[in-house]
Amino acid sequence: MSGPLDSPNGIHYDSDRERYTVEYDRVRDTPSIQLIVAIAEIEGRNIDQIDSLYETIEPDALDAVFRESSTAAVERNDHLSFVYNGREVTVWADGRIDIGLTETERQRLSSGNDASEDDIGECDETREEGEESGERDESTEE
Repeated sequence: MSGPLDSPNGIHYDSDRERYTVEYDRVRDTPSIQLIVAIAEIEGRNIDQIDSLYETIEPDALDAVFRESSTAAVERNDHLSFVYNGREVTVWADGRIDIGLTETERQRLSSGNDASEDDIGECDETREEGEESGERDESTEE
């Protein structure tokens, strides 16, 4: 599934904020897994095609900070922001993860190329295909 969506996994797109939001159950779910699953769904890819979270942040530490038993984080409405897989990510203590658009998605939307919200996820697929073939120009046909 590509592009902004309201999915059964709780991923929603807010066009005003140019962010996806996924809500997770702090008792049942871990933010590290929910983040990887959400990005895979947003980009229409399998989770094994997503960069390892370990390259950016320690997943166990992330989960420990935002686990359900960490009441101090919730009381202060703490959050942690970082860049992962080309996206600005903010994990909130209330069980919410905000996932920003990639630069490619922003450029496509701002260029007025008639890009609908349903096309946003396809930007990353095009970028990945270009990187694999060594080409940067998305208009080049093979």
